[in-house]
Amino acid sequence: MTIKKRRKLIITIVCLILFILLFVTYIYLIIPLHGRESELSLYEFDKDLQFCEKYGFNIDITGEEYKILYLSDLHYLGLAIYDSKIDKNVKALVKKEAPDLIVLLGDQTSSPFNEKVYRHCVSLFDSFELPWALVFGNHDDDWHADKAYLSLMLRKSKYLLYLDGPNIGGLGNYFINFRYQEKPIHTLYLMDSDDNGVSLISKFDWKFAKHRLEIEVDRELLDWYEWAVAGNNTSSTIATHIPLLEYEIAYDNAEQNDTVLRGLRRERNDSYEVNIGLFDKITALKSTKAVIAGHNHKNDFAVIYQDVQLMHCVTSGFTTDGVDGIHGGTVSIINKDGTTTFDNVYYD
Repeated sequence: MTIKKRRKLIITIVCLILFILLFVTYIYLIIPLHGRESELSLYEFDKDLQFCEKYGFNIDITGEEYKILYLSDLHYLGLAIYDSKIDKNVKALVKKEAPDLIVLLGDQTSSPFNEKVYRHCVSLFDSFELPWALVFGNHDDDWHADKAYLSLMLRKSKYLLYLDGPNIGGLGNYFINFRYQEKPIHTLYLMDSDDNGVSLISKFDWKFAKHRLEIEVDRELLDWYEWAVAGNNTSSTIATHIPLLEYEIAYDNAEQNDTVLRGLRRERNDSYEVNIGLFDKITALKSTKAVIAGHNHKNDFAVIYQDVQLMHCVTSGFTTDGVDGIHGGTVSIINKDGTTTFDNVYYD
């Protein structure tokens, strides 16, 4: 065989292998993974449902305080060469801060291989041998596996505190009660902001019906929140992915009055298109003293607005629209009297 023919054969074989790989990847991506709703542990909710602790978790504080490390927008890609950098920094931060609980605030991934990423998250965060919890972000189910499938996959974790929650739209609406000497002192509400914050619904007349449906879902979430607050009867924190609309006016006011607690707003708030009324509910019930969210990768600010601390968690991943040097997480301390403090922490 001549050199020319051998070269042609090699090129043909390489092209064939590439074609097969691309074809297999295409087939993989176009066949979605759907979790069966019948396999989820959703409970029927209405405002008259009798409150019960089984709809959440209890954690007993045995020391003077309890530390939570919040991580947000990890955006794993499912590619080792990229994800290893996130792993390295997360491991170092966990070792440095020594938290009692880790909470992921959504957008753990934006990858076509999202189920692979979630398997990795289970492996990584279980390796710390600490309880961890999460909410979904708007990108977690963009691709191959839907949230139902990912929820079922999460059951493989040994240390994860997660519940599918009520049948009110979204997945992963639940709470964690912190107790000191058997008395509930603080509650963390984990709330699925779904993908309402970045949808284009209001720009298309033909989607108005869906818009109305999502508003109805949001009202059910408010009813669930009010029900849970009444049942737990403690001060509380809300952890979610997409920040509330009030973050914008809150920061504007704080900046004008020079009362920003920490961090900066480096980009405008990408939030809900309509005000779902959660902040009004928060101020009316007077339980929640802090709301922590992710989503906007450049922001790491915290401000007080109408006696509620509204804050962005420091972005934990290395997205292309982030800010160099502004990566890490946010730490919260729950004291034995139920009061909380927050501070930003950054990768070394």
